Amino acid sequence: MRPATADEAPYIEQLIESLRGEQLSRVTYVYPEFWTWTTEYEADQIDEVDMDVVLHFVAGGHLKISWAMAGLIEGLELSRDDFPLKNLPYLDVSSSPNWARFMGNELKEARVLWHPANEGVPDSIWWMGFTFSSGVSFSVVLGELRDGIADYQPDSLLVIFDELRDFEFRKRMSQYWP
Repeated sequence: MRPATADEAPYIEQLIESLRGEQLSRVTYVYPEFWTWTTEYEADQIDEVDMDVVLHFVAGGHLKISWAMAGLIEGLELSRDDFPLKNLPYLDVSSSPNWARFMGNELKEARVLWHPANEGVPDSIWWMGFTFSSGVSFSVVLGELRDGIADYQPDSLLVIFDELRDFEFRKRMSQYWP
């Protein structure tokens, strides 16, 4: 696993363009075998995910969003490659209150934000936002919940479903990255 870096921006732009118009059919969270989903991984319209968020589309494709580290580079890895979910422990969260409103919706826009994870390494993606045709949106970010509050953490993912909380998180993080 390797985070996407700024030198791969043209590939990321193509990947994002390939998502436009896709209809979301299912969402799964991939996690380690020893892990069990509990309500402690949920806050008000925020889910904490240990490994991967996988968006499945009606046409059969998917997007896997993972946290990844390569040396001092910390960021999101994005993949549309096939991988066997059947060999990994996962949780289908499609019918959860946070995700149900997205099912069947067409992806209108996806975008990413880059950050300098550490000095001397290429910028990498730390935030990815999605907006759907019905107007609903969510983001996947490097982070974890600390006492119910979203905070940056390079080896965990948060899915933020509330636009105001997402905006506040991005604003708080912008004090560290331009």
